[in-house]
Amino acid sequence: MNPVLDELKIFTGNGHPALAKSVCDYLEIPLGEAEVFKFANDNSFARIKENIRQRDVFIVQPTCFPVNDNLMGDYFECCTDVPMDEVKKIIKGDPRSAKVRLAKEIVTLYHDEKAAEEASKAFDKVFTDKEVPDDMTEIKVKKGTKVIDVIVENKLVSSKSEARRVIEQGGVKLNDKAVDSIDTEVEEGLTPEALAKGVTLKVGKRKFLKVII
Repeated sequence: MNPVLDELKIFTGNGHPALAKSVCDYLEIPLGEAEVFKFANDNSFARIKENIRQRDVFIVQPTCFPVNDNLMGDYFECCTDVPMDEVKKIIKGDPRSAKVRLAKEIVTLYHDEKAAEEASKAFDKVFTDKEVPDDMTEIKVKKGTKVIDVIVENKLVSSKSEARRVIEQGGVKLNDKAVDSIDTEVEEGLTPEALAKGVTLKVGKRKFLKVII
């Protein structure tokens, strides 16, 4: 038996158990034992009937495009305490608002309402208002250090080849200005005043570093 597959567990709901069984047969591992059903009020009940501690767990859930929107109801059912009648109204509305509500409910459940509100404000600051986050990781580099080396060494990309591709596509920015060459240095094109405040290095939409020279 492959030791990697020994740590793998696959479960399914009622959507397409035959598909999940086929996947497991191909991998030569048993389908995980789970109990899934709906109550009369449309609330779902799901229970995994095996020990999955320190296992790699996958759930086979077929759906149609767009996956993240079509699974919103399942996410609300499995991860929150919101009544199904309210969930149905939420997912019929604006998709983005539904995702924000889902995120708030999950953070509130596992942390508290204050943490959920702070996370929501942080999200809006970065993705709606296009500002930089308050909790950027801060690093120090020597003058003349290349941007490509910074993003690779700090694991903002998985490899140097990916770093080249992201830079060539305009996905790396220094103080909101796109880096246009793999040879660009972190201080290039910035005034002494800007450098004194620290340089904001952004990769894609979600990855930030504050670079001090």
